[in-house]
Amino acid sequence: PLAVGADPVREIRGSQYRKGVARLVIELTRRVPWTVEAHAGGLSVLLGAPPLAAPAPAARPPAPAAPPGAAP
Repeated sequence: PLAVGADPVREIRGSQYRKGVARLVIELTRRVPWTVEAHAGGLSVLLGAPPLAAPAPAARPPAPAAPPGAAP
């Protein structure tokens, strides 16, 4: 076991069940939201608030109105 002591992680331990299969236990001091992300180098376990979604692109302002008497 690896004693971490950085809130909210108390301890991390792991083992290899068989070739290609591993088990990782992250013991926490309290409940926190978590996510697992896959990437080229493996997996990342993220603890805490979930990542914010990218902001939606700003809406384009409406086209200016034609001046009175202008041809359409």
